[in-house]
Amino acid sequence: MTITLRPGQERLIEEVLGSESYHRVQEVIDRWLELLQDRDAWLA
Repeated sequence: MTITLRPGQERLIEEVLGSESYHRVQEVIDRWLELLQDRDAWLA
């Protein structure tokens, strides 16, 4: 799957990577998706 990010989204990912908590974009995406699933489960 290929996705296109808006410039602001790219900047946010770069900021997160710069924090050294995450080392790869895939880690950032995985974590965000996990958080969304948790939030959706909590709201259900």
